[in-house]
Amino acid sequence: MTFKEKLALLFHLTIEARGFYDIWYVYEGPETKKTVEPVINRFKGFFWFDDRAHFTSAVMYLYQVFDTPREDRVTLCGLIRDAGIAGVPKEKIDEANGLVKQAEAALKGLTILRHNLFAHRTSQLGYGDVFAKANISAPQLRGLTETSLRVLNIFATSMGLEAEHFREFGTTQLLGILELLRQS
Repeated sequence: MTFKEKLALLFHLTIEARGFYDIWYVYEGPETKKTVEPVINRFKGFFWFDDRAHFTSAVMYLYQVFDTPREDRVTLCGLIRDAGIAGVPKEKIDEANGLVKQAEAALKGLTILRHNLFAHRTSQLGYGDVFAKANISAPQLRGLTETSLRVLNIFATSMGLEAEHFREFGTTQLLGILELLRQS
């Protein structure tokens, strides 16, 4: 894959990770949980799975973005490594490295969630224990999507490409669906 193809794929994964996160956060975030809970409780069989599916997808997609760079993987750190060859100025690469370095604590938590809950479910820790060990908050998880998008936009704009943005339509549509269900 070319650098631009890798960049496009990482944009896609980052934006999808954020979409999954945003929908999960409608269910679990303190700003919306109490409002949507009565509807969710009426349709538990669906929403219990939907909540978990979106959280799992957010973690797995984000982990793909931040996975350990290898020659056979498309990852953010691999893209940073290859940015100089693609003509990205050194100061932009340094800026990208600084952003990822600032996210290291959250990345450790993401890795613990991915490894211990989903990819290699541990028998040593309960579900809640894994979250305690990960020590990552919902805002930190969201922040990882923002870090990734910022790094990708640094590279895109330095190459004369358009910056990408997160899309909010998933949450808006979910809230609309929940309101329709509430009224039914």
